[in-house]
Amino acid sequence: MAGNDLMQPNIGRTDRYIRLALGSWFLASGTARMARDPDMLACGMGLLGSMMLAEGILGVCVAYHMAGINTRDDSGIDVINSEGEGI
Repeated sequence: MAGNDLMQPNIGRTDRYIRLALGSWFLASGTARMARDPDMLACGMGLLGSMMLAEGILGVCVAYHMAGINTRDDSGIDVINSEGEGI
């Protein structure tokens, strides 16, 4: 089924590390900015950071799926394997 294919990991290890690092930075910066001066930029940074963290943890990027991009190397260890079970 096409819906099940959407959750197949398609992000490689390096890509995941970059998303985790940038996602953490955006989330922390957005939270700090929201505490000082709440505005739409702070909300956007927080949402972007949360999204990037989720993609890094799950190894799935919907935009990559729609564009047909797959940076995942099947020989590496993933947090979630292709059957959807944790390691």
